[in-house]
Amino acid sequence: MVVHDTAVTAALRGVCRDAHEAVEQMTTGEGLSVTQEHRLAARLIEVGDLLDEHADQRAAGAGIPGSKIAAEDGAPSGHRGRAEEAVE
Repeated sequence: MVVHDTAVTAALRGVCRDAHEAVEQMTTGEGLSVTQEHRLAARLIEVGDLLDEHADQRAAGAGIPGSKIAAEDGAPSGHRGRAEEAVE
C-alpha cells in the first residue's frame, strides 16, 4: 500500500500544480487553449479515478464498504463532490 500511497500522492501533487497553472492563466486573461482544457480535464478524471480506487482499497482492507467511509467523512454517498453539486 505504501507504494500506491506514493503514486497517489505524486499524482495529486501533479494535478494540483497543473490546475494551479491553469487558474493563473485563466485569471490573467491568458486563458487555455481548447486542447489544454481537454488535457487538464482528462488528467483530473484520471487522478480522481486513481484516488477513488485508492479509497476503495483502503475500505476493503479495513472491511468497511466505501459508502460507509464516505458517510463517516461527511461526504455524500455515491462519491459526489462539491464541484458536481455546484454544477446542478
